[in-house]
Amino acid sequence: MSTDQGEHTDVGQYYRRLLALAFVHWKIFSVSIVGMILVAGTDTALAAFMKPLMDDGFVNRDLETIRQLPLILIGIFVVRVFAIFISMYCISWVGRKVIMVLRERMFSKLLLLPKDFYDRATSGEIISKFTYDVEQVANASTKAITIIVRDTFTVIGILAWMFYLSVSLTLVLLTTGPLIAILISLVTKKFRKLSKRIQSSIGDVSRIVEESIKAQIVVKVFGGRDYEESQFEKINDQNRRQNMRMIATQALSTPIIRLIVGI
Repeated sequence: MSTDQGEHTDVGQYYRRLLALAFVHWKIFSVSIVGMILVAGTDTALAAFMKPLMDDGFVNRDLETIRQLPLILIGIFVVRVFAIFISMYCISWVGRKVIMVLRERMFSKLLLLPKDFYDRATSGEIISKFTYDVEQVANASTKAITIIVRDTFTVIGILAWMFYLSVSLTLVLLTTGPLIAILISLVTKKFRKLSKRIQSSIGDVSRIVEESIKAQIVVKVFGGRDYEESQFEKINDQNRRQNMRMIATQALSTPIIRLIVGI
């Protein structure tokens, strides 16, 4: 099996395990899914709303339509605000439950690990996994669910409306699909690599701080302040660079996708 296949298999296994933890709270999870579907429905409704707004409101100046349009628009946004709140709150509630369970399991496992593990791993690295890594993994899983559900239904709804307006023009637009899919795949792989590096650098920062605190008497007695500062500066700057690479990737991906669609 190739490295990419192994990586994809691992990612799939991780997501399935996280989803299993999320599905324990299936009632709240289901409410969040309903909220996401409603958000997608309002996106389609806003797209469909543009035609009567332009044709009857601005072109034909139909007074009855002009009186109704503001009420319809307000109604759509009221539903949208309610749906966004429900979906975000419920999926975040599930996410926090998953984080809590993961930390409890990690802590129980930590109490059973042999002395060899503690000899190899520093306290800073272990604490980093509890405070940072768990948050990132669980938040990534809930965000992935939100994107998959909400965006899938949004795309289905808007595509149905587009086909209703013009089949030929919609087919032309769909030719950008493969290009966007390839770009998203590349960006996703880049995100995963950068995320792993950021997690590692956070562990290094915690390790250096922990060592400096525990050995602060030794540092003062042997004049190791300059060395410790240079080590921390190096690790801290490495963390900054990794985060900036992540930001640069995020900042470029969305505009490039829009550029492809715009062309």
